[in-house]
Amino acid sequence: MKLKRHIEELTTPELIEDLLKDPNISPESRIRLEAVLHSSRVDQELIYKDDLTGLYKIGKNDLPGLLKDEILFSEETGYPFTVGMVDKTGLWWYNGHGHDVGDQSIIETVNFLQRNLRSYDSVLGRRADAADEFYLIIRGMDQKDAEAKRQRLITESENTIFYNQPLLMAIGLESFQLGTGVEGALEAVKIADKKLNEHKIEIYKKHPQFDKTKPR
Repeated sequence: MKLKRHIEELTTPELIEDLLKDPNISPESRIRLEAVLHSSRVDQELIYKDDLTGLYKIGKNDLPGLLKDEILFSEETGYPFTVGMVDKTGLWWYNGHGHDVGDQSIIETVNFLQRNLRSYDSVLGRRADAADEFYLIIRGMDQKDAEAKRQRLITESENTIFYNQPLLMAIGLESFQLGTGVEGALEAVKIADKKLNEHKIEIYKKHPQFDKTKPR
């Protein structure tokens, strides 16, 4: 269904309120953070909501607007964030057992991510041109912390069973570099996507049943 998009602020009110308690915060930063805090919702362009997962379908043209407030918060406070790309590996294999099984594998993937991310991180949405890929925002993590988080997610997904198979997902994470603005955030998304594809190749080597290019 096409609808006027109103999304909750990408930065949680709890995090902003904690930062506003800092007596050393500059007056300009305080004003700008309070403006974000008191804007509980953001009007964005018209986009589509995904009926299967309840997430928004995000196209490339949607990303700058979605990342704008995240970048503002990060550059005002020095608080890092990481963008992520996740691919539900082997969707075609699950669909081969019935599209209801494939759909459920997508739902299980979203549920897994929401269980294993913190309350102030976000499964930002489903990629509009790829039914099995998702965007993430992980707050408060630099590249080192993000890589450790990635390894934990990978291990946990390998130990999660759905339809007698591990609930595998390729994951790429890349931290936003302060001072690089929207272009820097979009570059981080591009790098995360590259890392996702590299991880997907590793998965296929270990689990060739999910590689649809291999002869059966």
